[in-house]
Amino acid sequence: MNKANMESTIQALIGSEDDYFNAGSHNSKILAGEMSVTPKFESLASGCVLHSIQSNIINKNFENWLSDVEIEFRKIGAPLCRFYFSQQSVVQNKILIDRGYEKVTEVGLAVSLDSSKRVNTSKGELKPILDEKGWELKKALYKAAKLGPDGHDMKEGAYSDFEKVKCDAGYMTSFLYWKDSKLIGAVSLATKDKFSRLKNLLVHPEYRGLGIGSEIVVALMEEAKSQESTTFGVYAVENMNSHKLYKSCGMRDVLQHTEWSKELK
Repeated sequence: MNKANMESTIQALIGSEDDYFNAGSHNSKILAGEMSVTPKFESLASGCVLHSIQSNIINKNFENWLSDVEIEFRKIGAPLCRFYFSQQSVVQNKILIDRGYEKVTEVGLAVSLDSSKRVNTSKGELKPILDEKGWELKKALYKAAKLGPDGHDMKEGAYSDFEKVKCDAGYMTSFLYWKDSKLIGAVSLATKDKFSRLKNLLVHPEYRGLGIGSEIVVALMEEAKSQESTTFGVYAVENMNSHKLYKSCGMRDVLQHTEWSKELK
């Protein structure tokens, strides 16, 4: 991937994250960023998020800005104050930690599909969710998993209902992964302008450690190619198993951003 293509891919990955938050949500320009609130899902980590923050605007009055952010999240009724920075200063880091925020570094990874050497040799099959029965099956899978790949609680399957909102809004398509007539995984794919982005890969707890995750990623790359995408990307928490999985599938780190969150009392 040359320099120009790399920059284009980075911007597509960043834009895809913003589109994900915005899809099916009430969105407002506020507090030097954009607040995306998905009705009925404010209690989920992704259901109420402040993103696209213009760091240069908040540098001088950071503590006041942070207090205003917490007030806004409380007004919405969100139990978690969550926002993203592409960069922040040492002083800001200290203030956030002193105020009880937890820091998670997320890595954006990408690969050119034209140069991908991975071939899908598994006997599994990705099938798009097209009806309520499919969503019921996905919800049961999420209940069985309890925790998602990013460590967030699946809230008794509520994340499946949340993802349906994103699909209904046209942002992505969700798939179930079947093997030997058994449902063993799920994943979603968002495609825009020849860039495809993997969302929410999940393998049934009983089938983890068997290479199923890699099978699903490679199968999804093939699906992206069939949609005429030329590049493919994903976000993962730094150094978690999912991060290592995506790198093993040929993707490389292209950017980082930081998620800060705190439970509101």
